[in-house]
Amino acid sequence: INTITPDSLITAEPKKKSDIDTVVYASGSDSLFFFVKEKKMSIYGEGKINYRKSEIKSANIFLDFTKFEIEAVGVPGDSASKETIGTPVLSEDGEVYTGKRMKYNFKTGQGSLAAADTELEGAFYHGAKIKKVATDTYFIEDGVYTTCDDENPHYFFSSPKMKMIQSEELVAEWIWLNFGGVPVP
Repeated sequence: INTITPDSLITAEPKKKSDIDTVVYASGSDSLFFFVKEKKMSIYGEGKINYRKSEIKSANIFLDFTKFEIEAVGVPGDSASKETIGTPVLSEDGEVYTGKRMKYNFKTGQGSLAAADTELEGAFYHGAKIKKVATDTYFIEDGVYTTCDDENPHYFFSSPKMKMIQSEELVAEWIWLNFGGVPVP
């Protein structure tokens, strides 16, 4: 009788090298540094990252592939205007989020934006901080909600704490209705 012993090298499952399951495209107008040992990347000057259905644009972008985190920040403009230029813009599934500083976990899809603005289905949101905790759930700190598309809205709801479930509800603690800049509790 001829018995064949399976080769342990053949039957062993291959080790997974990374949890990233697709290609990450990165570009920058100034420079791009990849730190191999630390598994980190820094992009300077009109940085752009594409991962699945997400796109992030910002003056500076920093990636940590071990933590699956992206941090994006703008840079100071000229001394006369004191404005930040190249602020982060996140586009994800047709939704666009802007803010001064962004942290985003590209594995979980969760993230936060400081001094953020976004538009979802004809409604406009602004907050000192917007945190995305699920694909359709957001927490908004010092939030403003309006359907007025004017730069200075004629009417809006405001609250120090909001929870928004997209297309379903907006829950707030101490909400004020504002008409022409006059708050009504």
